[in-house]
Amino acid sequence: ALPICIRPGDGKRLNSDIRASPPERPAGSVEMPSYTVTVATGSQWFAGTDDYVYITLIGSEGSSERNLLDKAMYNDFERGAIDSYDVNVSEDLGEIQLVKIEKHKYWYSDDWYCKHVTVRTPSGDYVEFPSYRSEEH
Repeated sequence: ALPICIRPGDGKRLNSDIRASPPERPAGSVEMPSYTVTVATGSQWFAGTDDYVYITLIGSEGSSERNLLDKAMYNDFERGAIDSYDVNVSEDLGEIQLVKIEKHKYWYSDDWYCKHVTVRTPSGDYVEFPSYRSEEH
């Protein structure tokens, strides 16, 4: 399957003042930046998938590695689900401009309806990437 790349929707950059602020780090600590990726799967019949789903975050200052979105002992990307994952990077990616989603066959290929992806940046800002499309096998 070909990857899909989605850009932020118009007016979808959400004000971080409305959301909770990220926790403060102790003085002198060195921590890798962490982004929280939230993926919403559509609620229509057969919207979910059991395939492997990967994400790459692309920012104004660099890109993340390709990350498998998977929680141990959890059925990810079920119909109507909203799933969150942490993506750690070696340095801040700058303003997130694009997310690249890839889906690869697990047991048998199935379609997946990705409704949208929201990225919470290390500074606490939220960027929404509407998709509203099926990832076909």
